[in-house]
Amino acid sequence: MDWTVYLLIQKPLYQAFIFLLLTPILVLVLHPKSADTAWLIAVYAFVAFLIVNAGMLWFDPSPWRYFFISLASAVGYILLIAIIMPGVLKILRLQSPQESAMAFLIVIYQPIALLLVMLVRWIATKT
Repeated sequence: MDWTVYLLIQKPLYQAFIFLLLTPILVLVLHPKSADTAWLIAVYAFVAFLIVNAGMLWFDPSPWRYFFISLASAVGYILLIAIIMPGVLKILRLQSPQESAMAFLIVIYQPIALLLVMLVRWIATKT
C-alpha cells in the first residue's frame, strides 16, 4: 500500500478527518470574539472540506462508491464537530445560543456538487 499524501487526501474519510482536526485548531488560532464567529469559521472549514471532496472525485476510479462514502463522511463530520465545537467554545469562554450550528445545513449541497462533478467527468470522458 502506497502511503503518499496524495493517496491519503484522495480518500473521503481521510479528508473528513484532516478537516475535523483543522477546524478546532483554526478556531483556536483565530480566537473569535463571539460564538457566532467561531461557528462561522467552522462552517468555512466545512465548505473547504466539501470543495476538496468534490474536486477529488474527479480522480477516483469508482465515483459512485466515492459518492456514498463522501456523504457518510460529511454526516460524520457534522456529528463530530457538533460534539467538538461546544468544547472549543468553553475553552474560548464564549457563550453560544447554539443557533449558529444551523449554518451546517450547507451539507444539502454536497450531493449536488458531487453529482455535478460526476456529470462533467462523464461528459469529458465520453467525448
